[in-house]
Amino acid sequence: MKHLHFCTFCIFCCLTLSSCSFITEMREEQAHKRAALVSIDENHLYPHDLENLVPPGTSSEDSITIVDNYIRRWATESLIYKNAKHNISNQKEIDELVEDYRRSLTVHSYQQNMVKDKVPVPSDGQAEEFYHQNQSLFPLDEAVSKGVIVSLQKNSTKKSELRKMLRQKTKDLEEIEKFATKNAVAYM
Repeated sequence: MKHLHFCTFCIFCCLTLSSCSFITEMREEQAHKRAALVSIDENHLYPHDLENLVPPGTSSEDSITIVDNYIRRWATESLIYKNAKHNISNQKEIDELVEDYRRSLTVHSYQQNMVKDKVPVPSDGQAEEFYHQNQSLFPLDEAVSKGVIVSLQKNSTKKSELRKMLRQKTKDLEEIEKFATKNAVAYM
């Protein structure tokens, strides 16, 4: 008999504790909903969602406009989504597409991480060596050339400076462009 009373007492305590935690969870959920700025059904917009929305140094008038526009856009999109969700006939098809996309993204992310972790990145020297050893794998369909056309006046004193730049095989096109804008009649 004592054993039965003890079991009943234990069950009573368990039920009391679980109901207390249920009530606490309900209160936390209600407090969480109250903290929302805007709520549409199960969608809630909280102050932390707006934290990095306004750039520093923005006037208070512009800040209000930015936040107001964001809230309006959020509410409009939420309402349109709600209506679309209730009025769409091919929800099962959309769910399947979303699941396929989720799988593809997951596999892609996994593969990217595997490649990043397992495959060493060759140095420029290694890549160049591989290219020279396997040039037959890299045929060109058409000729490739790089060039700069600089037209100087016939008696320009800058011709020797340009020739010097080109002999040094200057790879910095910016330097050649600066020279051309200052000294050339035309350049391409």
